[in-house]
Order: sequence, then structure tokens, then C-alpha cells
Amino acid sequence: MKLEHGSYNLPCFGQTESGDLVFTQVTEQGLLFGLIDVSGHGEQAAKVAQEIKAWIGDKAPERPMVFLQQLDKLLRGHGSGVGVVCNLDTQKALLSYCGVGNPLLWLVDKHQVHSFPAKPGLIGQYLPRLEERQVKVDLDDVIVLASDGVSSSAICVDGFPANKLRTMSAADCALNLVRQQGRFHDDASCLVVRCCHD
Repeated sequence: MKLEHGSYNLPCFGQTESGDLVFTQVTEQGLLFGLIDVSGHGEQAAKVAQEIKAWIGDKAPERPMVFLQQLDKLLRGHGSGVGVVCNLDTQKALLSYCGVGNPLLWLVDKHQVHSFPAKPGLIGQYLPRLEERQVKVDLDDVIVLASDGVSSSAICVDGFPANKLRTMSAADCALNLVRQQGRFHDDASCLVVRCCHD
């Protein structure tokens, strides 16, 4: 299984920087990826997001639950946010995921759109008892992560049609989801990962 991914990040109206951070990191088994929505907007939120980005590139753990636990310790006292982290093992076709707060996680397969809510909480202030869950994926499945700056009903009959996600490039999907379903009063970001044939 091969993976294609693309993302798009749009700052809140009136701001030039975003507190949303999307990331991808290749691992031996596949891909570690996620979305962190730092509390607030503008320069201060973007500064915390860049600190998280540096930490990810340096020593972030590959298990989603451990990742969020360590990120909580990193942010204590000077930052907070919500987020969802995933690890996709391409050999086992297995997606592991864990989330805190209100980020959006969808899995779009050939039959339907599955939504996976995260646990209430705030990374860096109040971390709930985390649960790492797993779900099997198949070829042509699409995984979508979005911040709450994107409508929670974005992928539906009245929103962005699910069938488009399976035909457009990952980058175009992320761009169009944010442009069509984003809220201008908040940072809006989206990461799309597609499971492709080798």
C-alpha cells in the first residue's frame, strides 16, 4: 500500500499566521500524521505551533496516545490546544488513532463515511484518560483530519461529497474542504491521506 497526502491551512480572518499545525512523518511501518489546533489565534498561537513542530521533528513518539501524553507535558504552563494523532501501518493496513478535544477525524471508504470523535479535554491543561483505537483500512480509503475551523458536517450530502474525496488528489481535497467548508472567524486546516495501490 502506498500513501498520498496533502494539506491546507488558512489563518483566521484578519491574521497572517495560524495556530493550526498539520504534520506528516514517514516511519518504518508507514506514516505518523496529525493535526494540532493551538488555543487562540495569530502570532502567539503560531509561535506555540512552531514549538510543537520542532518537537515533532526531533523526538515525537510514534504511538498516538504516547505522543499526546508527551505533548501535554511539553505545553504545560505556556500553551494548550486540541488535536488528533494517527499512525498508519501500511503493511498491516491498520490505522491507530487518539484524539483530545474537538478535532475532526473521518474515514471514507467505498461504502460510507465513518466519524471518530475525540475525548473532551485540553492538551496542556486538562488531559483526559486517553484511549488509542485501531481500525482497518483498505485500498482507496481516504482519511481526513480537520480543525474545528472546518464544519463538522463538511463531508456529507449537503457538504463536500464523499465521492469527490476518492477521485480528487489529496492536496485538492484538503484545499477544497477548507475553502468550501471553513469558518472565517477561526483558523481552518485539513489533512487528507489516501491509501493507494503500489
